[in-house]
Amino acid sequence: MAVPGTLSVKVLQIVSARVIVLSLALSGLFACGAPDPVEQSKIHLKQSEAFQQQGQYRAALIESRNALRFNTRDMNVWLQRIELFNQLGRYSSALELIDKFGPNHPVLVLEKASALNAVKKHRSALEVLQNTKATFDKSQTSYFHLYRGQAHAGMGKLEQARLEFQKAATGDASVEAMLGIARIEALSADSETAMVILRRVIANHPENTSALILAAEIAHYNKNYGEAEDYYSAALSYLPTTDIMLPERLKTLQGLSRVLTMLNRSHEALVYKRILAGHMPEHVLSRDRLQQNIRRIKEGKLDEAEEDLLAMIEAGTDAQAGTLLGIVNYMQGDLNEASDLLTTYLDPETANSQALQLLVSAKFQMDEIDQVLAILGPEVQSREDDASILGLYGLAMLAKNDLAGAKYVKRALKIDPGNSRLRLALVSYYQQQGQAEMALKQARLAY
Repeated sequence: MAVPGTLSVKVLQIVSARVIVLSLALSGLFACGAPDPVEQSKIHLKQSEAFQQQGQYRAALIESRNALRFNTRDMNVWLQRIELFNQLGRYSSALELIDKFGPNHPVLVLEKASALNAVKKHRSALEVLQNTKATFDKSQTSYFHLYRGQAHAGMGKLEQARLEFQKAATGDASVEAMLGIARIEALSADSETAMVILRRVIANHPENTSALILAAEIAHYNKNYGEAEDYYSAALSYLPTTDIMLPERLKTLQGLSRVLTMLNRSHEALVYKRILAGHMPEHVLSRDRLQQNIRRIKEGKLDEAEEDLLAMIEAGTDAQAGTLLGIVNYMQGDLNEASDLLTTYLDPETANSQALQLLVSAKFQMDEIDQVLAILGPEVQSREDDASILGLYGLAMLAKNDLAGAKYVKRALKIDPGNSRLRLALVSYYQQQGQAEMALKQARLAY
């Protein structure tokens, strides 16, 4: 027979033992301290790199964000996230991170220049490379010249670009430099030389998808559609399959779709169009809506275009909708609204000449001459062959009684001698200078 109270004693002993064990475990845990943030960051960084290698970019982005959350001082943590953004074509996000960390490290300087070139901000890329105080090693110097070459090429300065690519070709960026030279040859209307260079690169590096895509683009331009298809198909076979479509795969599928259409194989082209639509339905929808609104503007259906473009902006669509809406407002005579929209959504460095002229024209008519000078000042160097931009800048300077504006008007007239408006501006300038004969000469040329 059990002794009264024995069970209670046993229960008490068991509970006490558990409390002791738990206490020991807790004391051991606290003795070790909290997890080291730096070590946690390294773990997340390695996981991000592993996911990236596997083509799982969504997971890689999450892990890179976690790594940054634990440690904001390690440049490698920032660099991993920046590289991910650049690989995914999210260049604005990459540039934002670089500016937060500070682009003083040579690797970040190069990443920034690469991203700026990718979004066609070539003047800014060149300024970053020219103004940096970073010291580059031999490998980095090759990429330094590569990105300078890309910037010059993007600004139309092909001979300067060629010199930079030749310097880059002696280092680690040699293959990319040869592609740069091939692009220059293509831009110079020498497709044969460009293809000779590309075939040599592809023979030595058959897996180089950039070379394959460029060769396909040149073949397509020359209407060699079968050859273009072969190059695009080869590129597609080498490109990795990833959970987020990378820019090169996107470009390849788009090019292949266009080439197949030209070969009257619309059914096959439709397959690739569906793949593209499945991966980026919002992009396709936005592009189609923009094209539809451009047609409305051309047909004079400005109210319809305005209504849809407003809806696109409210839905957070890209800057093209805002730019188009600014054009619509300009055509409707609402200069204030046009000026505000174009100022907000138009990047003068990447805008085409016509859009930039609209913005400046609105500013001119509102007598905002200082803003005209601020907008066009950085552009006259990179658009030195654009008569409209040079002329408008010269007129703005003359409007502020800065007689140095006459030289820009003269430069514009050398490019476009039939521009009567600029001739008349020179008439006024020479009259102010008391040079009646010169004024009369310009008046005769104008009329």
